[in-house]
Amino acid sequence: MILERRPIRLALMLVGLTGTAWMAQNYPEAEISNGLIRAKLCLPDAKRGSYRGTRFDWAGIISSLQYAGHEFCGQWQERHDPQIHDAVTGPAEEFRTNDAGLVLQR
Repeated sequence: MILERRPIRLALMLVGLTGTAWMAQNYPEAEISNGLIRAKLCLPDAKRGSYRGTRFDWAGIISSLQYAGHEFCGQWQERHDPQIHDAVTGPAEEFRTNDAGLVLQR
């Protein structure tokens, strides 16, 4: 029974390590709190920012939103790459073109 739990513990440890690895890359961020809610905001930065893609607005990325012991925004991908267009967390606004690309609608 003890041997059966080791793989599970190891897997949980690895998930925990990969989940915090992208935060350890020192992306520019700011933390705000009102005493009840705590938020970590990813600051826009073309060279060092946590997101450098073109799909989402850089100014709306929240890496952590906590209230009453619950985390509402957090990393959801196994690996983080700031150049990937889906590498965002929180309520980031997506740039939409009604599936028209950059063609001007008249």
